[in-house]
Parts: sequence; structure tokens; C-alpha cells
Amino acid sequence: MEKSKLCVAIDWKATDDLNNLRIIKNLIASFDGTQVDYVTLDTYESKMINSKMCDELDDFCRERNISWFPQVTSIRAVNLTRPYYSRLPNGKIGYMVGIPSTCIQDTALLTHARESSDYLVLYTGSNAQREIDRAIETARPDLVIHHSHGEVKLDYIKYLQGISMEFDNRYSTGFKNNFSASTSLLIAAHMLSASFLEFTIDVSNDNSEYYLESPGEFKEYYQLVNDLVEIDNSRGGYEARQLSKKEKELKKK
Repeated sequence: MEKSKLCVAIDWKATDDLNNLRIIKNLIASFDGTQVDYVTLDTYESKMINSKMCDELDDFCRERNISWFPQVTSIRAVNLTRPYYSRLPNGKIGYMVGIPSTCIQDTALLTHARESSDYLVLYTGSNAQREIDRAIETARPDLVIHHSHGEVKLDYIKYLQGISMEFDNRYSTGFKNNFSASTSLLIAAHMLSASFLEFTIDVSNDNSEYYLESPGEFKEYYQLVNDLVEIDNSRGGYEARQLSKKEKELKKK
């Protein structure tokens, strides 16, 4: 089983537009010392609306060997972030961009993002299946990320992953927990071979001042990373370690 890529999504709901870059840097710094492959955020919701700020964010992430990609809600946002390249999940380098679930019916945005990107991520959210199918046909995404809503159910995860089969495996599947849900969905999705796992941080007026002062402490994420490592390395896990020659011989008896 391929190792899942881990992404931290910053869901920006605060109204502070003076210290947002400092807050975002503190949040990213919170994960120093643990695995983070990607950071994603809506450049307009987080007020990252000029190239100078994006340059600073890009440099900050590169120093930590983290790739970042924007979630865009307009064609203008695509054009603003087009110069920023990421290390793509397929191993290549290029422009990676996400379309949030709220824009899944914006055909013009989907088409422009497809034509402008090297790797397109589509978020499904709570949209109806027919809307998701239509967006997939239009955008031809490389990765489709499903959200968690309510109780985690393995059958539901299998169903969502099975959708990609109907599209002839044209895209990879990933899962995202929202800030009110536990990471159990991400662990279950990893065990069912999801290629991309996204952990959400909610930034609101209630907690932005706290994040402004210093890096946060996200124990649930740290535990998620540890749990995934244990699953991957366990003898009976989905990424079971290779057996020694002696163990193989004993297994044959």
C-alpha cells in the first residue's frame, strides 16, 4: 500500500487582515518535527491576496520542505497563484490547485483550473452525487477529496473510494476531516488505501489571537502521525514490514 500524503488545511474564518500571514506562519511552525507534506488554504479567505504575501508563504514552506497549494474560488485566484509550484503527489513538480466544495458547480472555474494546473484537487463536501459526477467530468481532477460528516463508517469510505472505479480510476481518492470531527476517519481511510489525508485547522476570531502569539499545539494531529506509522510498520498492518529470510522459511512450514 502506498504511503498516504499528509496535508494540513487552514480553514480561515477570522476577520483579522493585518496579522494573517504571521498567524499562518505560526500554524505551520506548529508542525515542525512531525510529518507534513502539504499545507493548503484559500488565498482570498485568508487575505493572502498579493504576490508579496504568497512569496513569503512560499519561502517559509520551502524552508521546512513543505509544499503548499491554494484552494481557489475565482479565476483571479488561479492567475495569482499560478507561479507557485509544488512537489506533486505523483512525484513531479508543478502547479497544484484545489477547488473547494462550494465552487463545485462553477463550470468556468473548473475549466480554467484544469487548463492552468498540473495537478487538480477537487473537494466534494456535502454536494449531491450528480453534482460531483458532473464536476469530475468537467474538471478531470487528479485527486478527489471527500469530507467527513458525522459518524465514521467504513462502508461509506469504501463507497466513496468505489466511485473512482466508475470513472476508470482516472483520479486518486483522499479524505478530509473537518474541525468538529475526529481523525478516526483519516485512519480508517488510510487503512483502505486512501492516497491523501487532510487535517483541518479552524481559524476564527476566538482563537486567532492565541495563534498570533505562538505556534499552536495540535496533539490530535501528532497522534494521527504516530498511529499511521504504527499501522504501516505493524506485522499485521496494511503496510506490513518485510519478513526476514528465517521468518519466511518458518511461515512455509
